[in-house]
Amino acid sequence: YEFASEKYRTAKQRASRGYNFTIRPLEKKHWESDLEIFRQIINENFVNEWLWYSLSKAEFQDFFNMAKPLIDPQQMLLAEVEGQPVGVMVGFPNWGPLERRLHGKAGNLEKLKFLLYGRRYDSACLIMGAVKPDYRGRGIGPILELAVLQRYEQLGLKQAYGYTVDESNLPSRKMNEAVGGVPRLLYHAYDKPVGNG
Repeated sequence: YEFASEKYRTAKQRASRGYNFTIRPLEKKHWESDLEIFRQIINENFVNEWLWYSLSKAEFQDFFNMAKPLIDPQQMLLAEVEGQPVGVMVGFPNWGPLERRLHGKAGNLEKLKFLLYGRRYDSACLIMGAVKPDYRGRGIGPILELAVLQRYEQLGLKQAYGYTVDESNLPSRKMNEAVGGVPRLLYHAYDKPVGNG
């Protein structure tokens, strides 16, 4: 997503006209209950995603608990209609460069460095979003997506990227492209010799 692109600016203008649902950030004081809302909506909507399996409450909590001190609630948003959660969007900083500097180690010193430096990043990513089937087609997904992307703009980022979207997931691809996402098919294959060969 290039924040200077015409598509992105046009989508922002459309979103500023208002909508008939509310958006709120994840509330850390209601951490477990809000995460459970995210988990339920994501599990319910990712059933046909080939890279996904239904996560248990413990698995989902474990994944997010590791990053809790660094999570910006404005990057984890919920959409509600009449007080009922109907959609979610999750974005994360790109911590890849920091992880590379730590050489993949996860000892106490590395954890401390991660906490100290994890709030500084040059890029960020939308990692997952979902809207309940009965509420699709109302603009909820694009508005959630734009809200997280605007947060990245506020933080001074010039662009962001989206995590893997299955090529056959046309609704998600169209949504991403409508707000300025540029599709890119990119595969990385790595190999490493093992043994004495």
